[in-house]
Amino acid sequence: MELRPELNPPVLDEEQVQRLVDFINSIEDSLEIGDDPSEFVSQFNREVGTNFKYDELCEIWSYMEVEEFVRSQLRTSQARKIPDITYEELLELMNRVCKLQGTESEVAFYTRMLEKNLPIEDLWVDIFWQSSDRKLSSQEYLDRALAFRPKPPLITPPPIDTFPQKPD
Repeated sequence: MELRPELNPPVLDEEQVQRLVDFINSIEDSLEIGDDPSEFVSQFNREVGTNFKYDELCEIWSYMEVEEFVRSQLRTSQARKIPDITYEELLELMNRVCKLQGTESEVAFYTRMLEKNLPIEDLWVDIFWQSSDRKLSSQEYLDRALAFRPKPPLITPPPIDTFPQKPD
């Protein structure tokens, strides 16, 4: 199925991608020589719209190519809720995620689009870390996600010292 433009990963500015890869490499270089990488991390966060700490960045790019990490961050930052999204479009996004159709950054974008447009958080956990013996179909995942109802927040009782005191 062909998706409308707003449901597809955005085309990236290759100069921006390279600049951000250079920031990441500068962070790595700073760490190797014992310098403070915080300015490079701040520049990266400002440009991408993230709020990473340098140790989080190190952990993420340790299992992902730096350029693909940058592409993922740029793409997922542009995912948004689409008010008139259809079931068929959601199903196509789910198909692309379940079949890992595309690059890592494209699949990350499709996953984030689903998370923005379905009433479920951490959709990828359900898809990629399921404990069931039977792999669910894309449609079954989608139907489960559409049926999801978030639990109401727990009400935390006030601290004991704020309860009325019994008169002496």
